[in-house]
Amino acid sequence: LPIWKRGNRAHVTEYQKQYYATRLAVDPIFKIEKNLRTRLGQALKGKSSGVSAVRHHGLPKDLLRNWIEANWTEGMSWDNYGKGVKKWSVDHVYPLKAPGIDLRDECHVLAVSNWRNLRPMWNDGNTSKHNQIFPEAKALFEELVLQFREMAEQGVLLDDRASLVDEATLGEY
Repeated sequence: LPIWKRGNRAHVTEYQKQYYATRLAVDPIFKIEKNLRTRLGQALKGKSSGVSAVRHHGLPKDLLRNWIEANWTEGMSWDNYGKGVKKWSVDHVYPLKAPGIDLRDECHVLAVSNWRNLRPMWNDGNTSKHNQIFPEAKALFEELVLQFREMAEQGVLLDDRASLVDEATLGEY
């Protein structure tokens, strides 16, 4: 932390609490992003009921954890998952804040939250990646949105869409 922040932790903490409370109250997209990240973290830590993990990620939480573990790089474990130096977090390969994403659109939420769009990444790499968009990730996102829209038009319930799209793909892993 910078020297000023270290000496003024109480002030910084109070400022951040007020900032987030205000931002959550006035910015619905910010609130959706926060909720998606929170649900993902809870699912990976085994603290969720599993419903949101199935609905948004397309996998039950145990399989989602297996997917993340299968993609760890050297040195990653559940002991160093989280925020901070020498820690890793889950990266959305196609970013939540990519241009054109509307997190009020359930098909966009399902596509960007899909397990195939998630990977473990060291925090320093994730920070430096920022909102960089890779062509393969964009193609996957667009394919998933199309599939979720078609399912919605066919009357498939939201809770069933993500898992149905992934049943065929899951066999590959």
